[in-house]
Amino acid sequence: MTKADQRSQPLLNNEIEKWRLKHGLTVSAACEQLGLQRAKFTEMRSRPKDPIEDKAVCQLLCLYDVHPEVMPSMRALDIRSFMEELGFDPENPSDKKEFALIVGREPAAVYRWLAGEGNYSKPVERLMEAYSRLNATGKRKRSLLKDFALDIADRLGIPDPFKRATWRKD
Repeated sequence: MTKADQRSQPLLNNEIEKWRLKHGLTVSAACEQLGLQRAKFTEMRSRPKDPIEDKAVCQLLCLYDVHPEVMPSMRALDIRSFMEELGFDPENPSDKKEFALIVGREPAAVYRWLAGEGNYSKPVERLMEAYSRLNATGKRKRSLLKDFALDIADRLGIPDPFKRATWRKD
């Protein structure tokens, strides 16, 4: 289909997901950029072949496509880049597990974050921001994170979470 043919067709709900993935946005960030409630976004994704009903959303998609620089700036951290900076491979399951544990979360969280299906909490976001600003190598940052995580586990009476792959006490 040519660009002219595409322009004569209504924008479909699946365009929102394509746009989100193209710009590397989480679902929450995409909702924020488009002014959509998460429930509405989810509903639209469940009906990918239906036309987008909200004309302002259609205009935003077109405008952001031509002028991405006008998208509202957000303090969105790129989890994949942060993992790589610390020397983790975002595709490696054991690296995902260790990364989750050093930021105080269960391994399943990292899978959701990397898939753009969930947001990290504000404390995790602040932790990543703080370590991003730390004047140290990625290897040193990783070591500090792990040391702090082990200290916190010890203070909470949790056996080594890295050996057990969980923050649970039992």
